[in-house]
Amino acid sequence: LAKTWSSELASIAQGWASRCLWQFGQPARPQRPYDYTEQLLYAYIGDLNPLRAIQSFYGEKPFYDYDSGNCTGEACGITHSVHICNLSQLVWASTKDVGCAYTYCPNIMVGNLTGASFMICNYGPAGNWLDQKPYSEEAACSECGWCEDDLC
Repeated sequence: LAKTWSSELASIAQGWASRCLWQFGQPARPQRPYDYTEQLLYAYIGDLNPLRAIQSFYGEKPFYDYDSGNCTGEACGITHSVHICNLSQLVWASTKDVGCAYTYCPNIMVGNLTGASFMICNYGPAGNWLDQKPYSEEAACSECGWCEDDLC
């Protein structure tokens, strides 16, 4: 599924990134665009190139096993003692929207990073559900009925 930029998800990401805290979550809001969103975090010492962050998530592809849903290697995050790829959220078929933001943090609490650029991307609706596949291995666009550049 092709992703659409969401200014609202980007605004939420900016509010969370400005805390300079390496922690998943969302700021309190009276209304949310989705019941559940997924969040990817990225920190880089020095000036951040947002494309580098996305490429690092996509760079997990060689470590991702579609059949097990696991990611192996240092590049993969750990959630509930299971290795989950950031990559799988990037390609999660039912996720429609993405919004990212970044900020400079003199010190990112938890992780002891100093002088780092901190980027957060929110995805909605959330993907990366345990024991679920991010997409079908059927032919491109076989489940959506329309296709553009091999994306629903």
